[in-house]
Amino acid sequence: MILFFRIGNFKSCICTNNGYSKFYFWVKMNKVIKVLIVITALTAGCEEIITEGGIEPTINFQEGTIEGIKTGDDTTTVLQKLGRPDWIRSGDVDGFYYEYADRRQLTQEMISVFFMNRDYNHFPGDYRVAVINVLNNYDGKSKEGIRIGTLKYIVVKKLGNPDLVQPDYNYEHYYFIRSDSLINVASFLYDENFKIKIISIFTRNN
Repeated sequence: MILFFRIGNFKSCICTNNGYSKFYFWVKMNKVIKVLIVITALTAGCEEIITEGGIEPTINFQEGTIEGIKTGDDTTTVLQKLGRPDWIRSGDVDGFYYEYADRRQLTQEMISVFFMNRDYNHFPGDYRVAVINVLNNYDGKSKEGIRIGTLKYIVVKKLGNPDLVQPDYNYEHYYFIRSDSLINVASFLYDENFKIKIISIFTRNN
């Protein structure tokens, strides 16, 4: 008797009419088991980190971080956290941007990190993170559940009323005071439907 079985693209034949065929059967099954173990390991490696509130937060307004990056970090730290940028472009006056594309739509920016020079007395300067922006299809969120697309009233419900509003540009700034005398600023730009379009974090001195 000859049996055929298939697992994914793996097809095999089992002949069960004598002892040699039984040995051949177990050799083939051992290979199948190894394939299943590899598939299981690969699948487990792709699982998202889950917390009680869902996917682990990537934005922390209180600490002033996005994807583990904070203002004041150097280019090496950003490269270690996010990898090589898809684009590098110069700023309007000074500095430059590392821009990371949406892997589902490579022409669309998803994370933007702006660096400014903190030392003009020495070449080539000391460029540090000044602003971190997330936009478009960025799917990370804060521990409060705030993310791109969150409605304005929910932001107010979670964080309270903003300290500064710029209605002409639909911007709202929220300030988080830290013990090291720095103020983290979380800035939200809303679209015409009052949904968050851009989340920015930057730091100001008192």
